Amino acid sequence: MANIVSTIVKAITQLFKKPVATSVSVSVPDEPDNNEQLNVEETEQQSSSTSQPEPSISSDILTDEDKEAVVEDKRAEVEETVKGSVIRIVRKWVYWAGNNADSSTVGTFSIDNDSLTGYILEPYGESTAQSGQDKRIPLGTYNLVWHVSDKYTKAKYPPNGVPKLYNNSVSQSRAILIHPGNTGTDSIGCLLPGSGITVKTINNKKYVTAVTSSTVKLEALIKYINKQGIGNVKIIITEAYEDYK
Repeated sequence: MANIVSTIVKAITQLFKKPVATSVSVSVPDEPDNNEQLNVEETEQQSSSTSQPEPSISSDILTDEDKEAVVEDKRAEVEETVKGSVIRIVRKWVYWAGNNADSSTVGTFSIDNDSLTGYILEPYGESTAQSGQDKRIPLGTYNLVWHVSDKYTKAKYPPNGVPKLYNNSVSQSRAILIHPGNTGTDSIGCLLPGSGITVKTINNKKYVTAVTSSTVKLEALIKYINKQGIGNVKIIITEAYEDYK
């Protein structure tokens, strides 16, 4: 019996002395060159960017504030698209002369990424898209094309005539032009640029009643529009009315 036990002990001892084989093998590849490392990094970045797709938001669950935010984002996106070729008009002062023909709306204009500024005179409100009303056009974004007629010739307004505004609401046939003029009597819907303004005090209150040096400012606008290409220029009209001080 002692011999059997001794034999078993020796066998067990020999078993534990044998090296244990492993099924895992590790191979060390050659160090990749810079191009291979770059490809790996790009692949990893692409994989991480596509592994978590953006969740879609149903319009049914959007609150009114969310929907307004989406609209505002789209508006900002559109403006960003045309940024740099935008003439921004802000209506500021209204003047009622007792009749619509002599009354007016005056505002300022500026241009994105350009130092050219000035004033714009339009007819008195209310704003309308209908023609023949002697009213200013609605707020919004407008495209431009050149307008030539017997009155506004290329010879008088080189090289292409005067700019004309239009959009989906205000057609080209309405002929809303940017042309020279000073007071409400000079416009039945068109925009009259100016380098300065005329201010009158009526019953201890100041009113902006006209623009000045209109032809000079028109020439500067035409020069800018020609340089940019008229198809690349937009006009955006907004309002921020105030009393003149």
